[in-house]
Amino acid sequence: MKLFAVMILHGRTNSMRIGGEDVVSKQSCLSCHSTEYNDYDLPLCLVCAPWTNNGESPKPFGSLERITLLEFIHGDNYQEIISRGMPDGDIAWKELLCSINASSIDDNGRFVNDTEEVLSLITHIQGVIDEYTEDLSRSENLALAYYSHFVDLDKSSILGDDEEKLLQFEIRNQNVTFRIVRMKGDEVPIHAYSFSKPLELHSNYYAEIVSINGISVSFDYKDLEGCAEVLLLLEIHNRDIDEIVESYNRKYREIIDALLSQHCELFTDESIQILPHSISILSELNLILSGKDDDLVRELLLCSLYTFENWKWIQNVLDPARVRSFQFLSQIMTDLGKRVTLYENGFSVDSLTGNRYQVNWTKFRTDHVFWFITEVFEDKSVCIEVEEEHDLPMGDILAVILLSLYDDIESSELIKTLNI
Repeated sequence: MKLFAVMILHGRTNSMRIGGEDVVSKQSCLSCHSTEYNDYDLPLCLVCAPWTNNGESPKPFGSLERITLLEFIHGDNYQEIISRGMPDGDIAWKELLCSINASSIDDNGRFVNDTEEVLSLITHIQGVIDEYTEDLSRSENLALAYYSHFVDLDKSSILGDDEEKLLQFEIRNQNVTFRIVRMKGDEVPIHAYSFSKPLELHSNYYAEIVSINGISVSFDYKDLEGCAEVLLLLEIHNRDIDEIVESYNRKYREIIDALLSQHCELFTDESIQILPHSISILSELNLILSGKDDDLVRELLLCSLYTFENWKWIQNVLDPARVRSFQFLSQIMTDLGKRVTLYENGFSVDSLTGNRYQVNWTKFRTDHVFWFITEVFEDKSVCIEVEEEHDLPMGDILAVILLSLYDDIESSELIKTLNI
């Protein structure tokens, strides 16, 4: 073992004695697969948590009745769901919810019928806007290329000062008008639709709704999806457009408020953009999460959303060698009993000589050092570094450090900073 400089930093106050009362939890640790030393609603036990997500505490998950998060991540039946990742757009949301329903042997017929028509209409409107904006941008690009040899070219003299154009088309026997606006920079209004296929052209555009059948309309959420769903509502309701749009916006606000208030652990004002854009899929999402559908469907959806959001660190705990190493570390801590205390960012161990050493995760890390050690009573650092040629899993390294500090009499022959 080699010497190296470390910073002295004391651990947080929250701790748990290994030899104390058992902590009851229905969660299995994703890192070591144990239910021992787990907090009530965290996916990582107190042994593994400090060393798994760059020292950050994992977000609470809560208890499940039908399936555990560990079973979901490792279950063969759910790999198709996991491989999809966080949905990007309404079609992806529909496919995710259908996969979850299929995994629970639920009937997808109602949901598919409710969403297929509106998604088809959304795709059609999107295609009309995409085709128009692509042709417009290509024409401007061609004009600029033709005059590019002029010195001090004023682009506005070629493209004109008009940065907006109106696109009118008929669909479902209704006349629809969108405003096509030339983008300045990358900013797009939250309600607007931007070109779905990136092109390396001079101008890009976004589209926002102007009117339906000459009646001005505006949507609280997304113009394209709102337009499609209102067009379908016009076919089945003999009501004024203003009344239908107002009712549509009100229903949208009710669903979003329900999602944000009842499921605040999943959704925030900042994350609202990942939600589906159409009310039909938003309603299904809210229905499932509210527990008004099959319980297994709800738990699978919760597992999916949590896994997608935290995949960066979850995928790092799937290595079987890493799992075994933290199982080894956890067993050593159990054997040492009350000599080990767990903290939010590490652990401490009472040695054979009566010293107390605290081992914490550190962000001031290298490829081979992710910890710093303090002798608590004398408030001094202890330097331990594993030889680089030993490519050990993280849990094995921590186990070596723990045992070395516990038996600090023998270890002091190699670790000179122990000063026994």
